[in-house]
Amino acid sequence: MRIFEESRCITLQMQGIQFNHLDRKSRYQQVISVLHSSNVSLSFPTLFKDQHQLKGFYRLINNKSFSHSTFISGYQSGLIQYSTELEKLEPWILVQDTMLTSFHTRKVLDLGYTQTERSNGLILHHGLLLNDVFMPLGLLHQQVIHRERESYKQARPTEDKETKKWIEALKTGAEFSGQTGRPLIHLMDWEANVAGIINAANSLDRQYFVIRAAQNRILTKVLSEKLFTCMPSLYTDETIQRQLTNGQGKTYLATCTISHGQLNIKSVTKPVNCVWVKELQQDATKDKKELAEWLRLKMRPFLYINYLVMN
Repeated sequence: MRIFEESRCITLQMQGIQFNHLDRKSRYQQVISVLHSSNVSLSFPTLFKDQHQLKGFYRLINNKSFSHSTFISGYQSGLIQYSTELEKLEPWILVQDTMLTSFHTRKVLDLGYTQTERSNGLILHHGLLLNDVFMPLGLLHQQVIHRERESYKQARPTEDKETKKWIEALKTGAEFSGQTGRPLIHLMDWEANVAGIINAANSLDRQYFVIRAAQNRILTKVLSEKLFTCMPSLYTDETIQRQLTNGQGKTYLATCTISHGQLNIKSVTKPVNCVWVKELQQDATKDKKELAEWLRLKMRPFLYINYLVMN
């Protein structure tokens, strides 16, 4: 299984990683060469069959100068250079997501909790950069979050809350756009449906967002109305076809309506454009089922429709 394909984008990211030491750079290139030509799902002792190579690998990854920021800054540098080499400045997509790492069997290595008090691991918040045809380019952003056990279930001040992870990725995107002139569209899950995050996105240059709306937010300028109850009244102007999955795991082609409108959400400084996609019941003779629907919050009126109707 090869993980490094020959491409200009990957080459620039690899070249962007700087160790400022010839021996470490040479050892790193040897490691990449082994990974490039091997099945990377194998263990390190299997990959590095020579004991000298294996010891050299462990010395490299345990070196204090061999850090997380070394790689992320290299990836960022390469992605910026790759973008500037292209003539067209179509918006790219930054997919933000959070994952948990679990090391519950490592009793000696205490990394902090992830979900339960007895869990052991780290939290990683990623920003994966895709081009305008949804081709993955590389990791533009990654934040490592360590949760101290002493703080389990304790209230934290606003400046320490983990909603900041979404804002930090937005700021990384703004730095990228500032150096390349290329707009970014941030695709974010329901956890980002927070007024502070939306306001932060609105304040940054050339940073747009599409957020999955899972909270029935209070609206302003609409008396006693909430987001979900207001959605059926939005303007509907077209239908689309999307491949969906039913309760048995089978895929089918569904016809859906697209409704959209601009609404004022409480605590959000600017109006938010809402897009509601709802599956149509095509055949009344079929067994009744719960129809699929999804709601997205976005920045500009009906901009980049392909990114809005993804389920």
